[in-house]
Amino acid sequence: MGASARPHGFFYFPIYKRPGGRQGPSAFFSQPRLPQEKEKREEKMMKSYIGKVVRGIDLSEDEMMEAMNMMISGAASPAQAGALLTGLRVKGETV
Repeated sequence: MGASARPHGFFYFPIYKRPGGRQGPSAFFSQPRLPQEKEKREEKMMKSYIGKVVRGIDLSEDEMMEAMNMMISGAASPAQAGALLTGLRVKGETV
């Protein structure tokens, strides 16, 4: 294959550019999320994590990582962070 030859076949995806900076095949199939939608999704996730902990259900490693990332980044409110940490303390540690 020469320097100017383009690959063809199953795994070849031409680059499509869409206004707004999105490119590739996903530019036509997914819509950019609005910041409000992301905040609502994160709030729902944090509420579900708090609910699980209050009911005594252990969070998975991925759920705990996401919850901690939300607290560190400031996506979770101080009240949510406090509720989750208090719930974890009351529930007790899991090995």
